[in-house]
Amino acid sequence: MESELTADPGTQQEQARTHDGDEAQAPDELEVTLRGRAPAEAPLAQPLVELNLAEAARELRAQWTERLTRVTAAIAEAVNPGQVQAAVLEEAAAALRSASAGLWLMDAEGAARLAATCPPADDGAPALTSRDPAPAPVVDAIRTGELISVAAFVCLPLMTPGRRLGALALTFAGERELDDAERGFLLLLGRTAGQALERLGLLENEKASRARAELLYKLAAAVIGADTVEEVFEAALDAIAPALGTGRAAVLVYDADDVMRFRAWRGLSDEYRRTVEGHSPWKRDARDPQPVLVGDVDGDASLAGYQPLFRRERIGALGFIPLVSSGRLMGKFMVYYDRPRELTPTELELARAIANHVAAAVARFKSLADLQETVRFNEMFTGILGHDLRNPLAAIITSARLAMGRDTTDRLRKPLARILNSGGRMTRMIDQLLDFTRVRLGSGIPVAPVEVDLAALIRQVMDELDGANPGCPLRLSCTGDSVGRWDPDRLSQVFSNLVANAVHHGVVEHGVDVTVDGAAPELVRVSVKNRGAIPARRMQTLFEPMAGSSRRPDTSRGLGLGLFITRELVRAHGGSIQVRSERRSETAPEEIGWTSFTVSLPRRSASVAQGE
Repeated sequence: MESELTADPGTQQEQARTHDGDEAQAPDELEVTLRGRAPAEAPLAQPLVELNLAEAARELRAQWTERLTRVTAAIAEAVNPGQVQAAVLEEAAAALRSASAGLWLMDAEGAARLAATCPPADDGAPALTSRDPAPAPVVDAIRTGELISVAAFVCLPLMTPGRRLGALALTFAGERELDDAERGFLLLLGRTAGQALERLGLLENEKASRARAELLYKLAAAVIGADTVEEVFEAALDAIAPALGTGRAAVLVYDADDVMRFRAWRGLSDEYRRTVEGHSPWKRDARDPQPVLVGDVDGDASLAGYQPLFRRERIGALGFIPLVSSGRLMGKFMVYYDRPRELTPTELELARAIANHVAAAVARFKSLADLQETVRFNEMFTGILGHDLRNPLAAIITSARLAMGRDTTDRLRKPLARILNSGGRMTRMIDQLLDFTRVRLGSGIPVAPVEVDLAALIRQVMDELDGANPGCPLRLSCTGDSVGRWDPDRLSQVFSNLVANAVHHGVVEHGVDVTVDGAAPELVRVSVKNRGAIPARRMQTLFEPMAGSSRRPDTSRGLGLGLFITRELVRAHGGSIQVRSERRSETAPEEIGWTSFTVSLPRRSASVAQGE
């Protein structure tokens, strides 16, 4: 077993320096010299030899203790694994006067990778890299956990309880046999360095884990808040750079023709994108595709056809990361490096997490686009259908009117009147469908403003409704000036809808009150009030399409678009519409309450002026 630095100095085979810098005599040689003196000095020789041996041992212990103190201090001051590695290499090489030193550390896959060398290789000399396999003595030292000395090669394992971190290797100009002091120094150095690397490694892992979590959080927030899929791609590229240590990346997504197209990229030329667009390492219908990593493009036969392009683009390594959503391949993102490079398992895991965010967003935006396209198609179909129904319906109504004009007997008048009444309802429904389609398609409802007396227009509307609802009194009151520039046909539609709605859903015998208030100089207000309260649960969606069609299904006479179209017509004139509905008493639920719709119309709004 190797001795510690505090072992008995008489048993150590150590070399000590003299005060002038030359090598001191070994203890055995010193003893022989002293004992070889004249016999007259023999009585004093033995104590003198022992005294010099003790002094030499103390000096040697002080030298190794100083070295160990120096390296321990350097390791203690280190704030990252790189500084620990440098301190271990430099102090070990200086203490044992080695020709070179190297430090191999275990990676996540259990392989020893070169982490640092001392001194650095000359520019003209071949340098070891992390991709070169570890020498056999290094592997043996890590495997056995013992210090190995072979000819001019010494390997020291770096270990902590229960874990092997790597090994320190020293080379010498010739064969070198370590003495006990040197072995003890190296063993203590290995123990101290192993503990420091373990501690700083855990700290670095914690920092890296927090950084990865923060990066993914920012990416998720950007993806959730994105209004377009392009914003998602840009956020992904922003995340890839720090996550995978590259400034060159790209996102490609399948188009409608099942071809992978570049959607976002950084650091790639137009020539490169034109040449590789459409290439994919996976089939279109691949299930659970895995990342494809090319650590050195020069050594990959499958990419031989792209070698000239890679050289022009300075691409030494690249990675294909699939974008998969619900088991379906959506596309990929690419990462590029100037030199050969391997992604670590941690980097690969982070790349997968980024890909999952991007794939989910691509799928979400694609589903939204498909849904919008379906809705748009349905609305266009509805508009076309409504437009095409007008002609045959007009023919039916015209024929019924002609027949009624020619036949004055009651035998046909009643069915003809029913045809005309139903035809009028169908015409109104078709008009509503067309207006609804215009609004949904974004074209808006056109208005043709002219000078109109609103009170007279509403009176005409109420006269028409009064004849059709003889049991429901309709009352109109007017104050102030009711003249403005509006579209009379559209406003007739507005107030016809509101008054008919009040008759249909109110208490018939109480009737409907319409008030026109033209006292304000800039606008006219019209309120339509009836008895009967609207349930509170329906107030939030009252003006939405189809929202009101289920309130009175037994007597419904429309499509549930009346209030929606009414609101849009008012908005087209630059106005607004509000509704209030409440019971008379909270303590008397039998009270039927009241409902009031109030329309505010500017006499000459900006939107109307633009329509002129």
